[in-house]
Amino acid sequence: MNQSAPSVDYPVGRFFWSAWMALGFSLLSMLSLAFYFWFGWIEGWPLAWLSGAWFLLSLYAVVSFKQLSPKAWLCWTGHAWEVQLMLTAPSQVEHAISVHLDFQNYFLVSLSNPHSARQWFWVSRKAFPERWHGFRCAVYSRSERISF
Repeated sequence: MNQSAPSVDYPVGRFFWSAWMALGFSLLSMLSLAFYFWFGWIEGWPLAWLSGAWFLLSLYAVVSFKQLSPKAWLCWTGHAWEVQLMLTAPSQVEHAISVHLDFQNYFLVSLSNPHSARQWFWVSRKAFPERWHGFRCAVYSRSERISF
């Protein structure tokens, strides 16, 4: 008998580790640029390359933070996963979920389908403690899984 977990909606935040890494590398390159420039150890092409690297990393970090999507809901319909961004209609696109990290109170999950890029989400028990058990049951439900 193949039973499915009941439907559940759970609030999630987007996982944007790459934006924080770009910001960190941007700050590191700015500090090294200031250090070498202060002591006069860099000039000419190396100064131009380091300045360009700092500018591009800073630009990437700003763009990454601006492109972060608003809070969303992961919706388990009983058969498939869907993503619903705040103030929009559900996507109606079925996704397969993968758990990458499970810390009991936190998940790092990704949703994938054949028509779009993988979407990463950081899920916290604090977001909706009353639905946490149902959400965990839905994530680990083995029924009618879609795999891509």
